[in-house]
Amino acid sequence: MSDTPLPTTPTQKLTGTLLGLLFAGAGIAIMVMVWRDPSQARVPVWVVHAAAGCFVAAGLWSIAQTFAQSRLAAIFALAAVWLLATPGLWILFGGNAACTIGVGGSGVAMESAGPDWLCRGVFGLGGLLTGAVALAFTWQAIARAVRG
Repeated sequence: MSDTPLPTTPTQKLTGTLLGLLFAGAGIAIMVMVWRDPSQARVPVWVVHAAAGCFVAAGLWSIAQTFAQSRLAAIFALAAVWLLATPGLWILFGGNAACTIGVGGSGVAMESAGPDWLCRGVFGLGGLLTGAVALAFTWQAIARAVRG
């Protein structure tokens, strides 16, 4: 499936596992914080959970990959890409498109609110591109499963 060498030493396995736990833990922590106090979220809770779920899936991918569980790793990678596409697609199709635009350099910085069309376009394009990658990965996984 992949030409990437898998971790073989105990140190490599520990590193992959700890990295995976760190990412998954960060995602779970975000989910718990928003679940406990959703009033601070500027988007629907499900959008926050999708974004945080991307971290959880990436962490679980790292752990599965560390222990040579390639099919499980592929499922977590696919989940991560779909979850990554979700917030951008939500913004594109009617979500809150408020964003801040900032420019800085040489000790000078400027920041202002971006127009709705620009925020929706930038985040929406990111969501569409990531969604296209997710569709391609899904198609590839289905084709692989059908071939056996």
